[in-house]
Amino acid sequence: MTSQVPSVATSYHKSSDGKTYTFNLRHNAKWSNGDTVTAKDFVTAWRKGVSPKAMSGYNYIFSNIKNADQISQGKKAVSSLGVKAVGKYKLVVQLENTEPTFIDKMVIPAFYPQNTRLVKKYGAKYGTAAKYTAFDGAFKVTKWTNTSEKWTAVKNP
Repeated sequence: MTSQVPSVATSYHKSSDGKTYTFNLRHNAKWSNGDTVTAKDFVTAWRKGVSPKAMSGYNYIFSNIKNADQISQGKKAVSSLGVKAVGKYKLVVQLENTEPTFIDKMVIPAFYPQNTRLVKKYGAKYGTAAKYTAFDGAFKVTKWTNTSEKWTAVKNP
């Protein structure tokens, strides 16, 4: 059994049937550009990740989240994904079936948030270069483009 150390989440709760997870997020989490990290940023990222247009190849990682398979197959709208923001700091995830390893999967980058404001601002350019991305971890990447195999990481204020 692994032990989880919350990053953006302060805590989470699993429903008694094991199919709903509620994550409570830190109110002081910030993106490298100063924006607040919110539950909507997770919804944005997960909807992008499960979309049939996603080019990451990680659509399958979302498989047990409600409607994820149908969305990936183009049979349902991404807005039907079983993930929602309840206010700014609460993320609720509905699963199709119980999944004992669900929390362990949260360390996979496909589940990381994406800055919703910048995703809308930059569109298809989001994430293609350091200047089109914001970071919410201990470091931010500089001097990188998607064609470069070199980058620089600096302390994130």
